[in-house]
Amino acid sequence: MTLIVNELYDNIIRVNASDFPNLRVITGYSSSDFVKKIITEFPELKIELYIGMALQGINEKDHVFYQKATKSGKAVIRYVVKKPMIHQKVLEFYDDDDDRCGYIGSANFSDGGFCNQREVMAMVDNSLDYLFDRADASSFLCIDSEIDKIVPIVDDETFQNDESASNDFQNYSGLKAKPFSGYKESEDISEDGNHYFKSLESNIELSIAKGQYIDVPVFFNNRSFFSVSGCDSSLSLDGIKEYSKIVPGHSEFEVEIRNGRTILADTNNSFGKYIIFHDFNIRNYIAELLEIDSDVAFNTKNMCDIKIELVLIKDNHYVMGIVKDGIERRELTF
Repeated sequence: MTLIVNELYDNIIRVNASDFPNLRVITGYSSSDFVKKIITEFPELKIELYIGMALQGINEKDHVFYQKATKSGKAVIRYVVKKPMIHQKVLEFYDDDDDRCGYIGSANFSDGGFCNQREVMAMVDNSLDYLFDRADASSFLCIDSEIDKIVPIVDDETFQNDESASNDFQNYSGLKAKPFSGYKESEDISEDGNHYFKSLESNIELSIAKGQYIDVPVFFNNRSFFSVSGCDSSLSLDGIKEYSKIVPGHSEFEVEIRNGRTILADTNNSFGKYIIFHDFNIRNYIAELLEIDSDVAFNTKNMCDIKIELVLIKDNHYVMGIVKDGIERRELTF
């Protein structure tokens, strides 16, 4: 086995692209800029690309390019649309005489993976057919007529996947689990300059030991933490320290929102780094609580100090509201 730890683009892509006519790739994430870079430098190379974490969302700019490249025959790009999602990084160059050169390792098929980050790839002699057959069986072409009903196509230019989350965000210390003391019973909606709230119409006894919460910003460092696709929405927890103590991965649960409504959600993806809300539009929910028009654009200027508060009150049951920054939590605010 040969390990490649330096200059992956030169020592894997450039070394093989001139000797083999075909390249097939399984990756967690990719980018249109990186695919375009390879197509431009090696126009004769036929690329077949499987994006394994597509259910977390594909940037619209990337999606448009992937579709254009697939329709033109410059590449064949497929999105994995079945769970479990695929986080593998597998490359194989091959020719019509069945000569092959394969690699597995940690590098996503992107500038980050092959040019900017410290990654490792290993040259392997094993057959990789099984991995590609399984990826193929779990994926749809990016030009499939139903793809935008399955994969979230995110039109927000600030959307980032797991790989592109900034180091500043990873070190953001304001988001961590804290004790939660309870909430009051009231139907009044009020604004005190810091809170927008409506208290729950409930008398559930909350335990300080059990009741804990996390706050998730609506925007941070020009990044939106939620996305909406059809009737469903997702909330990113990537970079929030200790989130797993409150919201474990690979679990299903109920979330109680305004007026006692309960919605279903799960974290059956990316080790719980995303909460998927079923039949629930989180953008409209935020607009409703803030009493603003749903057509108003959400951006860092008007949303930078607003956080979504998720409180664990008992096993598999949460309460969700919103708060503004800089408030000591003594009661759940809506």
